[in-house]
Amino acid sequence: MEQLWSAEALRLHWVLQPSEQPLLKGLSGPKRLVLGYYLKFFQRHARFPNRMDAIPEIVAQFLAEQIEYDGPLPSDVPERSDRRYRRLVSDHLRLRRFDQAASGEFVKWLVAEVLPNAPQVSALDERMTAWFLINRFIQPDQSRLDKLVAQSERRFDQMLCAKISGRLVLAHKHALDALLTTDEAASRFAQLARGPGGTSVQAVQDAVVRLEMVRAIGLPADLLDGVYPDHIANLARRAASEDAWDMRRRPEVVRHALLSCFCATRGTDLTDDLSDLVISIIHKISARAESKVIKEYVADFRKAESKDTLLGKIVLAVDGQPDGDIPQVIYPVVPRETIRDLAQAYQADTPSFTTRVHHTIRRSYARHYRRVLPVILKALTFRTSSASAEPLLAALSILTEPSDRKPQFYAESEVPIDGVVRPKWRDIVLEMGRGGVSRVNRINYEICVLQTLRDKLRTKEIWIEGAKRYCDPDQDLPADFDARRAHYFNLLNQPQDADQFVQALRDNMRNRLDLLRSKLPGQQGCHTQVPGWRHAPVSTPLEATN
Repeated sequence: MEQLWSAEALRLHWVLQPSEQPLLKGLSGPKRLVLGYYLKFFQRHARFPNRMDAIPEIVAQFLAEQIEYDGPLPSDVPERSDRRYRRLVSDHLRLRRFDQAASGEFVKWLVAEVLPNAPQVSALDERMTAWFLINRFIQPDQSRLDKLVAQSERRFDQMLCAKISGRLVLAHKHALDALLTTDEAASRFAQLARGPGGTSVQAVQDAVVRLEMVRAIGLPADLLDGVYPDHIANLARRAASEDAWDMRRRPEVVRHALLSCFCATRGTDLTDDLSDLVISIIHKISARAESKVIKEYVADFRKAESKDTLLGKIVLAVDGQPDGDIPQVIYPVVPRETIRDLAQAYQADTPSFTTRVHHTIRRSYARHYRRVLPVILKALTFRTSSASAEPLLAALSILTEPSDRKPQFYAESEVPIDGVVRPKWRDIVLEMGRGGVSRVNRINYEICVLQTLRDKLRTKEIWIEGAKRYCDPDQDLPADFDARRAHYFNLLNQPQDADQFVQALRDNMRNRLDLLRSKLPGQQGCHTQVPGWRHAPVSTPLEATN
């Protein structure tokens, strides 16, 4: 039992109502305290306490004040008195006997109302306690209660498997059973159960093959509608923990339900894995390129230090012989060949940081990842609900279209540029061709498409069909969100009006800043500003305080 109680919680759970006061009449102070505790404990837990020493001191004091008792708390309750207190509370609350018929009602209620939502243990306990209180039953002992819950879970599991299996046609069942055949080195069921591979072309192709294997089964889109995600995950885990031989021994209804959940979950996982691979590859290429270019800049800086040494030698030589000839003054200090090399390096057109990064990305992409990414992109179906992302979908279709030999350049009118190529990359993507006609460098364009794809996947402007982490953002909301919009906003304790939400944020931030300023001693003239905020104050230097 909780030992820490706030004043509000005490008033909510431990106040003796006027209608309950007559129950305590005619009893001595200690007995009134014990009986009051029995009554309020039952109203909270749907059972009676086992002993008095578990009562928190603050609760005992709160009850004692209500019955005007200032004596000690009884440390123990005799068995005879315990039975009497239980009977008095039962009569007052008109409690009923939890018999076999009531057990059946309880199991039916669990199967129909509670277990479909896959509640956590704490939530399940709360709902069961509420059921016993509403129906005026004394909650049975823990052993019997656990047996009833286990019985309910078995019955629900049977009903769930029958529900899922009943949505399958004969072709689906044959396709699922075919996964368990072991004519080859390993069953296709075992192949599907394997974890993700690496980023090699072979590993990616293997993942795509497994994804196509799941799609070939053709499971109905509404197969798992109305089934709580936790139940789907549980059935999928049960299937993954077995081998093909064990699965074949299962009853047909259970086998098909387990395999259906396993394949549906595996298809989603494989889609997510491939999606993650796209994002990680693009990030890896860019991050490695920037790191490499930075190292090159550091090396160039170190070379520049040696150039400063040469410059110092030249300056000292010229200062010592200001009227001397160059060959006689400088060449003895710095050889002519060295000066020629420095002149050539100075005249060379050193590319910008962005250009050098892009050249490094291009080399890495062209050598390896260009063979991997198209395989992944062809296996995924990209969707969008945003008009601004439509050009990117068009660009992706160009990247994945079949062709024996693609051109090195596109005409500028053949591919979308706006919404696909960032402004800083345009000079690299667009080149001047013959006759001064602008053209699009294909490899550079592909890199820009992939980088934009990564950004829009992470913001869900682009989503992937069949994925979980990158699914349609509308699926992130509860199915009944539109119908119960006010209910969900109340759960979040947030207003539905956007202006009201923003104003609350502003007020909170303003109050916090005012509190900060008030806590700074001797800084009445201090004011603060966040860069980019209009009319926001700038933080002035603080004076030192002792």
